[in-house]
Amino acid sequence: MSEQLQSANATHNEKLIVNDYRVILKEAFEKKKKSSSKEYSLRAYAKELGVSFAHLSEVLNYRSGLSRKSAGVIADKLGIKSDEKDFFCDLVSAQHARGKREREEAQRRVLSAVSQMTIDQGFRLQNDAFKIVSDWYHLGIMQLTKLKDFNSDSHWIARRLGISHHQVVIAIDRLVRLGLMRWDQNNLVLIHDDGYVPNAENIPSSSIRKFHRQVIEKGLLAIERQKVSERFLSTNFIAISNDDIPEAQKEIDKFSEKLSSKFESTSKGKDKIYSLAIQFFAVTGEVK
Repeated sequence: MSEQLQSANATHNEKLIVNDYRVILKEAFEKKKKSSSKEYSLRAYAKELGVSFAHLSEVLNYRSGLSRKSAGVIADKLGIKSDEKDFFCDLVSAQHARGKREREEAQRRVLSAVSQMTIDQGFRLQNDAFKIVSDWYHLGIMQLTKLKDFNSDSHWIARRLGISHHQVVIAIDRLVRLGLMRWDQNNLVLIHDDGYVPNAENIPSSSIRKFHRQVIEKGLLAIERQKVSERFLSTNFIAISNDDIPEAQKEIDKFSEKLSSKFESTSKGKDKIYSLAIQFFAVTGEVK
């Protein structure tokens, strides 16, 4: 069996592989939680999928699997398109089909499909990639790998970042698919580590806006919850010519990169992740 399809043998820290059908199930659960006006539980999700809560929990925690027939029913319940349904069912069969020949045939179909799923790996998180990595905690997970006490366990990551376990599992899969991280046996390894969000050449992007809103919201929480000695906030109002704004933006960008590079290279025994977020915007409106 291909290394990419060995998630059934994952250890307790839930080694996450690319194209694991469990990630599809977890991502669908997260989307339903976000879109639901009421509290949406895993028990409600199991009922919607037509499986028992106990069995779904076992599946999502790598202690049990699905039959191809069950996978097809679940795919229909989730509204997965016919071609994607075949791929989902193949992912299940590649791991859990009873016959060796059936498993191998499913694995070949999966690998063939995966070879067609090319992703632009520019590693600067351009707009297309940023549609996948649009939540702040993706960069948080990447930076966590640099801490002296880093642990690849998804539950440990969730506790350190204050997010849900499902969010961690889905985020790691995205980062691996983008080629930004990889698994080395049971250890999560950082491959590319641009520690700031690129501006994508000033192209407006709803995902980039979403990211910055989330960071600003975390800054608001820091004002209330963190000691003054643990944070730094400073605001200046500057009278400036419109012609000088591009140069000012370049200077801010250079400062951000310089500060990040300085402490990334010289700081020893790293034990925290900080966000350096700079806002530079107009407070005056246009006079008509």
